[in-house]
Amino acid sequence: MNPAGAIGWWAQKQVTFVDNHDTGPSESCSVGQNHWPVPCDRVLAAYAYILTHPGIPSLYLAHVYDWGLRAPIAALIAERRAAGITSTSAVVIERAEAGLYAAIVKGTRSSLAMALGDGAWSPGRGRS
Repeated sequence: MNPAGAIGWWAQKQVTFVDNHDTGPSESCSVGQNHWPVPCDRVLAAYAYILTHPGIPSLYLAHVYDWGLRAPIAALIAERRAAGITSTSAVVIERAEAGLYAAIVKGTRSSLAMALGDGAWSPGRGRS
């Protein structure tokens, strides 16, 4: 099973993003265009997805500077770099069900396990 959307079939050509000035809010959750926004309480989870998966991720500077998400986004970027995740990294989806998405993404230096949602999941020990 491949990731949903364009990153599932040609990730190295896909620019991934969470929101921008045309789709979502700006300085705060309620200010901005808000045409197709990612729900405000799921913005950081959306960054966890795009920064741990293949594709060419981009950041919305309002999220980094105005929303106070600089530190957690920087931590996700550091994990991406440490694992060596690139636009061509392979993804093994472990679980994709209501309340849980879990995957192992294979970087050039190591693999990165990630899970989103309320469901329980563990990648196990010693996986690569």
